[in-house]
Amino acid sequence: MKILVVVDMVNGFINTGALADKKIGKITPIVVEMINLAKEKGMPIFAFCDCHKPNDKEFESFPPHCIKGTEEANLIPEIKKFENFMYTIEKNTTNGFEGTVFKTLAAELPIEEVFVVGCCTDICVQQFVESYLDFIKSSSKSTKITVIENACYTFDNENHNAQICHNNAIHEMQKKGARIVSFTKTLHKNQKEKTMNSQFKNLFIDFYELTMGQAYFNKNVHNDIAYFDLFFRSVPDNASFVIANGVKKCAKFLQQFHFEKSDIDYLKSLNIFSEDYLETLSKIKFTGDMWAVEDGTVVFPNEPVITIK
Repeated sequence: MKILVVVDMVNGFINTGALADKKIGKITPIVVEMINLAKEKGMPIFAFCDCHKPNDKEFESFPPHCIKGTEEANLIPEIKKFENFMYTIEKNTTNGFEGTVFKTLAAELPIEEVFVVGCCTDICVQQFVESYLDFIKSSSKSTKITVIENACYTFDNENHNAQICHNNAIHEMQKKGARIVSFTKTLHKNQKEKTMNSQFKNLFIDFYELTMGQAYFNKNVHNDIAYFDLFFRSVPDNASFVIANGVKKCAKFLQQFHFEKSDIDYLKSLNIFSEDYLETLSKIKFTGDMWAVEDGTVVFPNEPVITIK
């Protein structure tokens, strides 16, 4: 079973109230697309809704928000119309995994993969994901957690740079074991997305790599030489090694890699990347070196399968 988890897409964090930031609303179209795709595939959808009593302990750390019975505690209109297709879970804590019935569901349901979207990336999303990953490690579960990077975001103010906090949270979740992807590569078996993926085939990469590329570009280190190792940390089913396969395909992919005009137009539409950076991406071609084991080679955990310069 695969499920979709929508975290705190409520008015109190997007449209109105002390903690609302309309910039978070930029992820709404992608969240809606994810919900539609989940519906088409028959995936259960769980929507967390921040909901508090007037004297909740959380208000010792945050301004009063999302009081039960107020408009702030409701899902935003674009998401609320799907309410009949979702299991709504009210939470009065930043951690929806530990503070609600969801943890029991995670233990009892045969969940293969969880797709996570919503806000705020560095608070409720991150706490949910990292608690779920801790639960998986302490149990016999093999559930995969996939965070849709461009369907998550956080608030922005003078003491909390949204993009930096978002990027840091994504990086921490990835280090913890979450899979980080962009919307265009998710649920790829769905025919609707197959059409999208055929259009944006060179965007089959972690969205995090694109945002970090922007950071390197801003610091003017994008032309520095760097080395990257592709390796794995463990082998499924208690095995001790794997057999390398697909190395030649990887080399062929690198030789032809480039961004189409449609790719750049899509990235531009997200209003995340600078014009100069997108111009650089439009001209990018692989000019480095690749070292790799041959297909059919026995490979052990934590040793490079491929090294890129």
